[in-house]
Amino acid sequence: MLSVLSAVLYFVGFCGFELFYLAWICLVPVLWAVDDPAVSQRAAFGYGWVFGTVTVLGGYTWLADMLRTFGGLSFPLSMLALTLFALAHGLLWAVWLWLVHYLSVI
Repeated sequence: MLSVLSAVLYFVGFCGFELFYLAWICLVPVLWAVDDPAVSQRAAFGYGWVFGTVTVLGGYTWLADMLRTFGGLSFPLSMLALTLFALAHGLLWAVWLWLVHYLSVI
């Protein structure tokens, strides 16, 4: 849940909601989640993947519309493309949070 909270704070802080101050604190919950030495490296990777995926799904909703308008894709295909992009982009955050967790427990 901390990963999802961080993701929501992240995209709300950056995506035109006029809540820019949330960008300063958006990573605190997810970093707090992986700071615990009892958290496994696999779980830290999963927290990062959830964070990154939800961030893209919330902040890049325009991507599905762009694929429909300019790419000529149907709604289900554009949503599938957005979901695949979100899962792929989530891997970047997963690796980053895994590394943060790994370095914090050394």
